[in-house]
Amino acid sequence: MTVLLFSCEDYPGKNENNLFEVSFQVDPEIYGLTDWAEPPQFALWLENRTTREIKTIFVTHRTAKDDWEGKASCPVALPFWVSKFKQEYTRERGPSFMHPVPDAYTGATPKSDFNQKFGISDGDWHCYLEVNVSGDYNDLYKRYFPEEWVHDYGNGQPSIVYRSKDIVSNEVTRPFVVIGQTRQVQATGPLLDTVRITSAHNLLKNLVLKKM
Repeated sequence: MTVLLFSCEDYPGKNENNLFEVSFQVDPEIYGLTDWAEPPQFALWLENRTTREIKTIFVTHRTAKDDWEGKASCPVALPFWVSKFKQEYTRERGPSFMHPVPDAYTGATPKSDFNQKFGISDGDWHCYLEVNVSGDYNDLYKRYFPEEWVHDYGNGQPSIVYRSKDIVSNEVTRPFVVIGQTRQVQATGPLLDTVRITSAHNLLKNLVLKKM
Protein backbone atom coordinates (compact mmCIF):
# COMPACT_ATOMS: atom_id res chain seq x y z
CA MET A 1 0.00 0.00 0.00
CA THR A 2 1.13 3.56 -0.65
CA VAL A 3 0.41 6.59 1.44
CA LEU A 4 1.58 9.96 0.14
CA LEU A 5 1.61 12.99 2.40
CA PHE A 6 1.69 16.59 1.25
CA SER A 7 1.92 19.95 2.95
CA CYS A 8 -1.11 22.18 2.66
CA GLU A 9 0.87 24.68 0.59
CA ASP A 10 2.34 22.18 -1.90
CA TYR A 11 -0.30 19.68 -2.92
CA PRO A 12 0.44 17.80 -6.18
CA GLY A 13 -1.69 14.65 -5.86
CA LYS A 14 -2.12 14.26 -9.63
CA ASN A 15 -1.48 10.53 -9.65
CA GLU A 16 -3.51 9.56 -6.61
CA ASN A 17 -7.00 8.09 -6.78
CA ASN A 18 -8.05 9.03 -3.29
CA LEU A 19 -7.27 12.53 -2.03
CA PHE A 20 -8.40 13.75 1.39
CA GLU A 21 -8.19 16.65 3.77
CA VAL A 22 -8.58 16.61 7.56
CA SER A 23 -9.39 19.96 9.14
CA PHE A 24 -10.45 21.38 12.48
CA GLN A 25 -10.11 24.39 14.76
CA VAL A 26 -8.49 24.25 18.20
CA ASP A 27 -10.54 26.29 20.67
CA PRO A 28 -8.25 28.70 22.62
CA GLU A 29 -11.05 29.41 25.08
CA ILE A 30 -10.81 25.78 26.22
CA TYR A 31 -7.05 25.25 26.41
CA GLY A 32 -6.62 28.79 27.75
CA LEU A 33 -8.34 27.70 30.96
CA THR A 34 -5.83 24.92 31.67
CA ASP A 35 -2.96 25.28 34.12
CA TRP A 36 -0.43 26.00 31.33
CA ALA A 37 -2.77 27.57 28.76
CA GLU A 38 -0.93 25.84 25.90
CA PRO A 39 -2.58 24.28 22.81
CA PRO A 40 -2.97 20.49 22.78
CA GLN A 41 -0.74 17.77 21.46
CA PHE A 42 -2.32 15.58 18.81
CA ALA A 43 -1.56 12.86 16.27
CA LEU A 44 -3.31 11.89 13.05
CA TRP A 45 -2.80 8.48 11.45
CA LEU A 46 -4.26 5.86 9.11
CA GLU A 47 -4.88 2.17 9.64
CA ASN A 48 -5.69 -0.39 6.96
CA ARG A 49 -8.04 -2.90 8.53
CA THR A 50 -7.17 -5.58 5.96
CA THR A 51 -3.37 -5.34 5.77
CA ARG A 52 -2.89 -3.89 9.30
CA GLU A 53 -0.63 -1.22 7.82
CA ILE A 54 -0.29 1.93 9.91
CA LYS A 55 0.83 5.30 8.60
CA THR A 56 1.27 8.46 10.63
CA ILE A 57 0.04 11.58 8.82
CA PHE A 58 0.92 14.24 11.39
CA VAL A 59 2.02 14.54 15.00
CA THR A 60 2.88 17.66 16.99
CA HIS A 61 6.61 18.15 17.36
CA ARG A 62 7.02 17.77 21.14
CA THR A 63 5.52 14.28 21.05
CA ALA A 64 7.22 13.47 17.74
CA LYS A 65 10.66 14.12 19.24
CA ASP A 66 9.90 13.44 22.91
CA ASP A 67 11.24 16.95 23.41
CA TRP A 68 9.75 18.57 26.50
CA GLU A 69 12.44 21.19 27.08
CA GLY A 70 11.23 23.61 29.71
CA LYS A 71 8.31 21.30 30.54
CA ALA A 72 7.78 18.11 32.51
CA SER A 73 8.25 14.99 30.42
CA CYS A 74 4.83 13.66 29.39
CA PRO A 75 4.92 10.01 28.28
CA VAL A 76 1.13 9.91 28.65
CA ALA A 77 0.47 12.77 26.23
CA LEU A 78 -0.54 10.55 23.27
CA PRO A 79 -0.07 6.96 24.46
CA PHE A 80 -2.49 5.35 22.02
CA TRP A 81 -0.68 6.83 19.00
CA VAL A 82 2.70 5.87 20.51
CA SER A 83 1.55 2.24 20.55
CA LYS A 84 0.68 2.58 16.85
CA PHE A 85 4.02 4.27 16.14
CA LYS A 86 5.80 1.24 17.59
CA GLN A 87 3.90 -1.02 15.21
CA GLU A 88 4.47 1.29 12.24
CA TYR A 89 8.24 1.47 12.73
CA THR A 90 8.65 -1.98 14.34
CA ARG A 91 10.23 -0.52 17.47
CA GLU A 92 10.04 -1.36 21.14
CA ARG A 93 10.10 2.30 22.19
CA GLY A 94 8.24 5.40 21.12
CA PRO A 95 9.82 8.40 19.39
CA SER A 96 12.81 10.06 21.04
CA PHE A 97 15.07 13.05 20.50
CA MET A 98 17.66 10.77 18.87
CA HIS A 99 15.08 8.76 16.91
CA PRO A 100 12.17 11.13 16.19
CA VAL A 101 9.28 10.91 13.77
CA PRO A 102 10.49 12.12 10.33
CA ASP A 103 10.19 15.90 9.95
CA ALA A 104 7.82 15.50 6.99
CA TYR A 105 5.13 14.27 9.38
CA THR A 106 5.54 16.77 12.20
CA GLY A 107 4.94 20.43 12.85
CA ALA A 108 4.37 23.07 15.47
CA THR A 109 1.26 22.79 17.58
CA PRO A 110 -1.41 24.96 15.92
CA LYS A 111 -3.05 27.54 18.12
CA SER A 112 -6.22 27.70 16.03
CA ASP A 113 -6.76 26.26 12.52
CA PHE A 114 -5.31 22.98 11.26
CA ASN A 115 -5.64 21.17 7.95
CA GLN A 116 -3.65 18.34 6.36
CA LYS A 117 -3.99 16.87 2.88
CA PHE A 118 -2.98 13.33 1.98
CA GLY A 119 -3.45 10.73 -0.75
CA ILE A 120 -3.87 6.98 -0.33
CA SER A 121 -4.39 3.91 -2.46
CA ASP A 122 -7.61 1.91 -2.46
CA GLY A 123 -8.26 -0.18 0.62
CA ASP A 124 -10.07 -0.51 3.91
CA TRP A 125 -8.63 2.60 5.55
CA HIS A 126 -9.74 4.20 8.81
CA CYS A 127 -8.41 7.55 9.96
CA TYR A 128 -7.68 8.23 13.66
CA LEU A 129 -6.92 11.32 15.71
CA GLU A 130 -5.73 11.45 19.32
CA VAL A 131 -5.69 14.77 21.20
CA ASN A 132 -4.62 15.80 24.69
CA VAL A 133 -3.98 19.08 26.51
CA SER A 134 -1.97 19.29 29.74
CA GLY A 135 -3.32 20.66 32.99
CA ASP A 136 -7.03 20.35 32.24
CA TYR A 137 -7.94 18.87 35.62
CA ASN A 138 -11.51 18.14 36.66
CA ASP A 139 -13.24 16.53 39.64
CA LEU A 140 -12.08 13.03 38.66
CA TYR A 141 -8.71 13.69 37.02
CA LYS A 142 -6.97 15.72 39.70
CA ARG A 143 -3.48 17.09 40.15
CA TYR A 144 -3.30 15.90 43.76
CA PHE A 145 -4.14 12.33 44.66
CA PRO A 146 -4.66 10.53 47.99
CA GLU A 147 -1.69 10.36 50.35
CA GLU A 148 -0.47 13.68 48.91
CA TRP A 149 0.87 12.06 45.74
CA VAL A 150 1.33 14.62 42.95
CA HIS A 151 0.89 13.64 39.32
CA ASP A 152 4.25 14.81 37.90
CA TYR A 153 3.28 14.57 34.23
CA GLY A 154 0.75 17.38 34.48
CA ASN A 155 -1.80 15.32 32.56
CA GLY A 156 -5.34 16.19 33.59
CA GLN A 157 -8.09 14.60 31.54
CA PRO A 158 -6.56 11.78 29.47
CA SER A 159 -6.26 11.89 25.70
CA ILE A 160 -9.34 11.34 23.54
CA VAL A 161 -9.29 9.17 20.41
CA TYR A 162 -11.48 9.86 17.36
CA ARG A 163 -12.05 7.68 14.30
CA SER A 164 -13.39 8.21 10.80
CA LYS A 165 -14.28 4.81 9.32
CA ASP A 166 -14.02 3.51 5.75
CA ILE A 167 -12.75 6.77 4.31
CA VAL A 168 -12.28 5.38 0.79
CA SER A 169 -15.91 5.68 -0.25
CA ASN A 170 -18.15 7.79 -2.42
CA GLU A 171 -19.09 10.09 0.44
CA VAL A 172 -17.58 13.55 0.12
CA THR A 173 -17.47 14.22 3.87
CA ARG A 174 -16.74 11.71 6.60
CA PRO A 175 -17.42 12.38 10.31
CA PHE A 176 -15.06 11.66 13.19
CA VAL A 177 -16.55 9.87 16.19
CA VAL A 178 -15.06 9.55 19.68
CA ILE A 179 -14.17 5.89 20.30
CA GLY A 180 -12.55 6.18 23.73
CA GLN A 181 -9.97 7.69 26.02
CA THR A 182 -6.62 6.63 27.47
CA ARG A 183 -5.56 6.66 31.14
CA GLN A 184 -4.30 9.66 33.06
CA VAL A 185 -1.11 8.18 34.48
CA GLN A 186 -0.56 5.01 32.44
CA ALA A 187 1.09 4.90 29.02
CA THR A 188 -0.48 1.54 28.09
CA GLY A 189 -3.78 -0.25 28.24
CA PRO A 190 -7.00 -0.49 26.23
CA LEU A 191 -9.19 2.50 25.47
CA LEU A 192 -11.82 3.37 28.06
CA ASP A 193 -15.15 5.16 27.73
CA THR A 194 -15.26 8.95 28.07
CA VAL A 195 -18.05 9.47 30.60
CA ARG A 196 -15.75 11.41 32.97
CA ILE A 197 -14.25 13.68 30.29
CA THR A 198 -15.56 17.25 30.51
CA SER A 199 -13.91 20.27 28.85
CA ALA A 200 -11.59 18.07 26.74
CA HIS A 201 -14.58 17.13 24.59
CA ASN A 202 -14.69 20.73 23.36
CA LEU A 203 -11.03 21.21 22.43
CA LEU A 204 -11.62 20.64 18.71
CA LYS A 205 -14.28 22.31 16.60
CA ASN A 206 -15.54 21.33 13.14
CA LEU A 207 -13.42 18.17 12.97
CA VAL A 208 -14.06 16.63 9.54
CA LEU A 209 -12.46 14.52 6.84
CA LYS A 210 -13.28 15.50 3.26
CA LYS A 211 -12.71 13.56 0.05
CA MET A 212 -11.36 15.92 -2.58
